[in-house]
Amino acid sequence: MTYTEMEKSWIWLCSIAGVGVATFRKILNYYEGDTIRAIVKLRSDVENIRIDIKTKKNIVERYEGSTPDQYIDIINEANIRVLTLMTDGYPDMLKQIYDPPMVLFCKGDISLLNHSKLLSVVGTRKPTRYGQAACTKVCKGLAKNNVCVVSGMARGIDTVAHKAVLESDAPTIAVLGCSVDIIYPLENKEVYNKILETGLIISEYPPGTRPYPGNFPARNRIVSGLSHGVLVVEAAQKSGTLITIEYAQAQGRDVLAVPGNITSDKSTTPNKIIRDGGAVVLDYSDVLSWFNWPDANNYTGKSVPALQQMTLQEVAVIKVLDLGETQFDEILANVDFTSPQLTALLVTMEIKGIIDRLPGNKYAIKGR
Repeated sequence: MTYTEMEKSWIWLCSIAGVGVATFRKILNYYEGDTIRAIVKLRSDVENIRIDIKTKKNIVERYEGSTPDQYIDIINEANIRVLTLMTDGYPDMLKQIYDPPMVLFCKGDISLLNHSKLLSVVGTRKPTRYGQAACTKVCKGLAKNNVCVVSGMARGIDTVAHKAVLESDAPTIAVLGCSVDIIYPLENKEVYNKILETGLIISEYPPGTRPYPGNFPARNRIVSGLSHGVLVVEAAQKSGTLITIEYAQAQGRDVLAVPGNITSDKSTTPNKIIRDGGAVVLDYSDVLSWFNWPDANNYTGKSVPALQQMTLQEVAVIKVLDLGETQFDEILANVDFTSPQLTALLVTMEIKGIIDRLPGNKYAIKGR
């Protein structure tokens, strides 16, 4: 992959140990936003910038290790793609949060970062059988309805969520607390490899970064910030999941929960979410309803072409046509569109092969 000189400078700077979001911004502010000049002069100016001594040392050492061009060669050889905050394709949802990562290191299908239906699923690392069954049930239903599940590939609910989606032959996104070239936990090697086949693995940490404990709380802001909402499946009162919930609430994301047994400590957090007004999730359909996402399983009879990829407007028409051949005026009476809007929509749906236009100004689902 090729990068602009500005992108190279961002990636190079963010690959230095200790240069996180806050430090990167200090450097950028010092050079008045000019990262190209920062690359040229940072080594001589580093003592004048208010950052910690260890990071200053790392910056000096990096100059001896590689140039931006050499570092990009390393990235490309590892089949890693990098998106900076200013790159086309950087997830729109992440741009909205207070402290978006300056760069994202990615392996897999980066188009998923701007998927129209993203939901984070989080929870305890030691789920009960009930928690595993509930997570699997909900995630499989979501996967079949073109919802892309985001999680952290940690032990427990994270892994259950990823596996459920993969078993449904759907893509999922894993946000790591280490670099994308390191599998953690190691027992998830098979999950990691399967995600790469259809999904995406991302991290703000440069290649070679080990899974240090301090990385995971920061990682959680990406898990929540990337998605439209966060679903909690089992979490104790003192759980790392609470960090993700706090980030989600600060970011204006909806928090949903699967209810649990009131005698189980694993149910404390989700039950409190529900008590305090969070959405109750008994099945995948509750998630779809909460976000007003179409449900492919509301329809009976013959399969509907490309239903999971339809817009909400197209699904509204399909609901009417699901009963059989329908005249234009009857469709119009059952949808919230003007006549010209409906005419244009029907033409589009016919071109896409979703519906057939019949004699007498009638319409039907393709193949019905």
